[in-house]
Amino acid sequence: ERTSHSLPIMECKLAVCSLLSTVLDIATEEKLDRIVDHFSNPAEICSGDTSHIVSYVKESPMSPVFILIAEQLPTILRKFLMYPHKSLVSSALSLIFRLGSINSEISSLLQEVQLLQSPSRVELYREACRHAVRLQNFYNNKSNLKGKWAEVMLKEMQWFMSKLRVNPSTPTTVPPKPAQGYSLSLSQHHFERQCESVMQGTDEVMDVQDMLRSLKVHDAILKILEAEPDDSEPDEETLPPVMYGFLTAFCEDNPKNQAALCTDSSLRTFAGQLTDDVGADKLLIAIFHDNYELCARRHESLIEALVREACRLSSVAMGCIDCLRCLVAVKQVPIQHSQYQILTNLNKIATKVLC
Repeated sequence: ERTSHSLPIMECKLAVCSLLSTVLDIATEEKLDRIVDHFSNPAEICSGDTSHIVSYVKESPMSPVFILIAEQLPTILRKFLMYPHKSLVSSALSLIFRLGSINSEISSLLQEVQLLQSPSRVELYREACRHAVRLQNFYNNKSNLKGKWAEVMLKEMQWFMSKLRVNPSTPTTVPPKPAQGYSLSLSQHHFERQCESVMQGTDEVMDVQDMLRSLKVHDAILKILEAEPDDSEPDEETLPPVMYGFLTAFCEDNPKNQAALCTDSSLRTFAGQLTDDVGADKLLIAIFHDNYELCARRHESLIEALVREACRLSSVAMGCIDCLRCLVAVKQVPIQHSQYQILTNLNKIATKVLC
């Protein structure tokens, strides 16, 4: 007890917490794999065992390690919270939270599972993986490409763009159901859009969008847009319009992809490049189009930038106005705080002009 607060002892306890977290990760992945494997089988094979797998979903994914110490573990972790060691307290809190919400974690992971419905989609996914790895490698090895970096990046971007321009198949004769309002559940909104895309014959485009999100292609593109321009790359200025065109096609009518691009850092980047007229205005419209959950958030800085650019009567003024329209109402459902923010910024600009 006298040495329990010494640094080596606490570092050892931190290592145990990290080990337990890793064990929990492995158990969660094993459970997720079993569930996905079950439902990926033909219907006649998995139908008889579905009731068992449903009960299995409700069980916590405990490994033998957790079963052995199940009774003592909560008490031990609560004691760790009393130690003057920030990393240990943080790790213990994380474990307590995960153990209490493990089924929610499984549910969240299942919502990100994408089913590839044909051999052609599987092959497309493999090809997309190769191009995603190539894109990331080109980005990481920019200095070794000696002025050819922009050229090879452009070729990769063109391949991704070609996969997002798929001719829609013949739509079904069953009309889509009329909208019954809005749900703040991103997963529900995404599922509704998937059903609509199947009815409209555009489900292949949405599948490709989901593939690219799972491969984090958009993250690589955002890193390039956020980086400082390199004067040693004479053709680098040709990349932003292509990248903005890709991101627009990537998130168009796809709620999860819209949310993936609607982060504070990315919105700052897009707002900062509005004046360059490279497609940032069109991308912002695509991000907020018909997505009540995203439009209902507070976007004071973005609204200020859009209003300022619209009042300058620049080449992107109409695009900024269209984006503001998306933010103030979604299918006639008003968003009052955005309306108030726009009026406030317009009043500021008018006051400056009159003075």
